[in-house]
Amino acid sequence: MLSVAGHLTIFRPAGPFWSIRPARILLIAVCGAQTIATLIAVYGLFMTPLGWTWAAAVWVYAVVWFLISDRIKILAYRILAPAKKTSGPSANRTGSNR
Repeated sequence: MLSVAGHLTIFRPAGPFWSIRPARILLIAVCGAQTIATLIAVYGLFMTPLGWTWAAAVWVYAVVWFLISDRIKILAYRILAPAKKTSGPSANRTGSNR
């Protein structure tokens, strides 16, 4: 759980998680680390083996909470840092044309 949930927080832009594509090298590194961590947990290297059922349950739990927390993050950004609203073409003036 620590590995899965921890790595999912890497993909956290200010908008929805899909709004910015991560660098290919980062994506490869995270996928490789997740594969190794899952295999270690399933087959029990230096720990009691979990098996594929528990590993799948952990993945589902982590992904569901990732999606829920992403929506909460977007809501928090809207509340705490609202975008400045412009009102037509006059909003782009610098004030020098009086």
